[in-house]
Amino acid sequence: MTDAPDSLSSLPLNQLDPIEAVSAAVIAHMNDDHSDANLDYARGPGGCPEAISAMLLKINRLGIVLQVTTLDGVKTIPVKFPEPLESQDQIRPALINLLTDARKSLDPANQSPHQETSE
Repeated sequence: MTDAPDSLSSLPLNQLDPIEAVSAAVIAHMNDDHSDANLDYARGPGGCPEAISAMLLKINRLGIVLQVTTLDGVKTIPVKFPEPLESQDQIRPALINLLTDARKSLDPANQSPHQETSE
């Protein structure tokens, strides 16, 4: 699998991503416990209302990358955070804010069945 052709990989070479050290754990948690949120990210800010499933592939300080399945096939979709994250403690609030915005933008019939957003 290749990286999505997006700007989520555009960090200067001399700048470390503060999210990198925990990205694998965040990805596993989101895919294991919050697949409904991943789907709403894809359908809302990801601009893919036809998504039938979504899996988080990548997270960094700039946003997330989702692998999205539709009836027409599989797509890789980047979703940027409104502002770059500066520390690991900003991950959870950023994902919750992104989810809140996604669900507000979706027609209720196109939202996934909600799970609680708390851990």
